[in-house]
Amino acid sequence: MKNKYTLKINFLDIAFILFYAYDLILYFFIQVFPNYQFSKIISLIILYVVLILGIIREKRALKIDSILLIVGLYLLFLLNSLLYPNYRYAMFELPIWNIYSCVFTFSSSIFAYLFFRLINNPKRMLNNLKKASYLTFLWSCLRIYSAVRNGGFNKAFENGVVSTSTYDMAVGYRLLFSSIIFFIIFCGKLKTDNNKTNKISYLILFVISLVLMIIYGPRSSVASFVLFLVLYLFFIGSNRTSKNLVRKLFIIIFLFSLYLFFKDKSNLTFIYNALSKFNLNSRILNSLISGSVELDFGRNMMWKNAIKLILMHPLIGNGIYVDRSIYGIYCHQFVLEMLLNFGVVLGLIIIFIFIKNIINMLFLCKNEIWKLIFIVFLSMTLIRLNISSSFWQDTNFWACIAIVVNYHEDSKLNKKNIN
Repeated sequence: MKNKYTLKINFLDIAFILFYAYDLILYFFIQVFPNYQFSKIISLIILYVVLILGIIREKRALKIDSILLIVGLYLLFLLNSLLYPNYRYAMFELPIWNIYSCVFTFSSSIFAYLFFRLINNPKRMLNNLKKASYLTFLWSCLRIYSAVRNGGFNKAFENGVVSTSTYDMAVGYRLLFSSIIFFIIFCGKLKTDNNKTNKISYLILFVISLVLMIIYGPRSSVASFVLFLVLYLFFIGSNRTSKNLVRKLFIIIFLFSLYLFFKDKSNLTFIYNALSKFNLNSRILNSLISGSVELDFGRNMMWKNAIKLILMHPLIGNGIYVDRSIYGIYCHQFVLEMLLNFGVVLGLIIIFIFIKNIINMLFLCKNEIWKLIFIVFLSMTLIRLNISSSFWQDTNFWACIAIVVNYHEDSKLNKKNIN
């Protein structure tokens, strides 16, 4: 008698999940092999072995445009190094910010386009994101546990100096992702998790992720979550069913409650004092209590200098990685970085295309699941790109682009099937 139950392993789904939860794989190997580079190589080998097995089973999954994008961008960087020889140190050798550490990492940034293009079914992608959210949540908890034991998050700078901080960008944005996905599941967007027990479980996970993000994440991650709620409120579940109205009412009450809670400094001081008893500190709470929520002076100076550079070479720009070459770091602003790299004409064209696709996905996208996935990654991208990240190395930015391409490809396929 044949076994009724067979174990089905989808390597493509596993590769997608492992890519987005790569930090956890690396974390575990570092515990076994203290050598960081060796652990990184082992982690990448596992990731790409699983990817290759997935592609062998689903040959059409690998999209040629993802290969062309990665190869094309690498050739663009090589051309840039020929046109601007003085940028070569920043591009190829600058610690932490060189292209091999930030752009061509095989585990983040533009490689998100490769992995997100593999999954062109929105339900399948959302289900994979749910599984990835467990892993990112676990990694964040392990990182926080380590920080509590060591007295803070350790961060290594390009000059070799290691500093200790009360917050961590990576932890904040991993918890942002987990919070959003847990919230989506709680709202019933995954039909398999709609029973009351599961909903309560995801509500608890959502609250824990959100609280940890507020305590240990940067201010931009909290602002990004608020942006997600606003976009979700206006663009998801537009049909006026009782369930959608209840969800929207819940979001409005939640946002208004958060506003009232954080507006009262006595509430903030109470939480701050409670955390202090456990030797915990929150940068966000410190900023809100002191009233100092404005951007730091160094960032403002960098933006002013970036504008001066743009005005010096407005038509052709100053070349890719000019900010890293001059300041040793990226300029922390999407529009300025685009104009610095490509000039006013080409830069504005790229920005226009980006904005146009955002508008199309929000207002014209007919598939609500694709729209929801896009809103998830747009929320994690929009604020961060404009105050604290670089589009070259931002994984969620490249994921956004892949999601737009997937949606258009999926729409064309559905039209052909109908005809």
